[in-house]
Amino acid sequence: MYKTLKLSMAVIVMAGLLACEEDGINPNNDSSSTPPPSSSLIKANFENSIVNLKENDGSLTVRIQLSAEAEEDYTLVLNLDDAIGQGSFSTEPALKQSQIDLEILAGQTVAEFKVVPQDNDLLSGHSTLKFRIIDGVSAVGGDSDNIEINILDDELFGKAQSFESSASGWKTKRTFVYDQQGRVSKVNWTSETPGASAGTDTYYYDANGMIERINYYPNQDEYFIKQNGRIIRSEKIEYGVKKSYSEYDYDFMGNVAGRADYYLQSNGSYELSLIFVYLYFQDGNLYKQLAYYPAQNGDLKLTSTRTYDHYLDKVNPFPVNEVIPTIKTQTKLPASYRVEENGVDLLYQFDYEFNTNGEVTKRTTKGESTLYFYY
Repeated sequence: MYKTLKLSMAVIVMAGLLACEEDGINPNNDSSSTPPPSSSLIKANFENSIVNLKENDGSLTVRIQLSAEAEEDYTLVLNLDDAIGQGSFSTEPALKQSQIDLEILAGQTVAEFKVVPQDNDLLSGHSTLKFRIIDGVSAVGGDSDNIEINILDDELFGKAQSFESSASGWKTKRTFVYDQQGRVSKVNWTSETPGASAGTDTYYYDANGMIERINYYPNQDEYFIKQNGRIIRSEKIEYGVKKSYSEYDYDFMGNVAGRADYYLQSNGSYELSLIFVYLYFQDGNLYKQLAYYPAQNGDLKLTSTRTYDHYLDKVNPFPVNEVIPTIKTQTKLPASYRVEENGVDLLYQFDYEFNTNGEVTKRTTKGESTLYFYY
């Protein structure tokens, strides 16, 4: 009896399936859930793959080309894959949970959205946004389904980034990092002379914005002592011990006119090692550096002279030849450099190359070259 009932039920089910197939109905295939073949889907492509947007430009309209008109409205979804940097921004339509929904109307062949950077007076650094088109029921990403948008901080854009000098047997590089006020916060440096070394000099400022301390290595710092708004002394401290100090003097124009260096001796005293005298042109650019050492009779003996005879009328954006860090001595590009020491007299003539913005990009002289880079 049980086997007969079971066989009868099987016959009824098979009959039902056959009836469905005869009516054109497949019970295991819901046509409404099956996506159309990829060849019939609309291809969505960004017009550009990389775009630069200055923070103070207002906004950027990003265009997406659609390969065909849709017969009905649909939604194109974009995903924010990555956001690198500290810059703030918004989008239109608004970004929700890292996605933007673009409503596409029937017949539409171009989609658009806006990126609006936050413009402020702070140096926040450049930012990079990476958007990608997400495949949907009606449209999929084409060959250009992603875009990279670089938001350029106008407070940082064009500032000195790094310079690299090299000649036969040696190479040095210095890269500058800035804080929100546009001051140097770190200098990352490498040196190959020929042994390789690297480090980071970290700058700290007081409430008035003047340099207060530089950390060179763990437990190795230089402190700057101020009086009447000027730095009059600096001290290098290593593991709590003052290893050396320098005293500074100024001319009537406010330029650093002199420096005296003292070093710790084995008996605990400090001995004068070198005295530097600095002379300037009327515009404040360094003209000459004279170095003296104390002779045994107490007199000062000239040991070297370094001269910058004239300058080009071009801005020098890089902090080089600083007597005191953060205080520039050369705001223009030197055209020549003469060294007289140890019975040797060397003259270097500088040749420069510039980009279309008038910024120096390369300097060459006697087998030595320097490359300059900008944010």
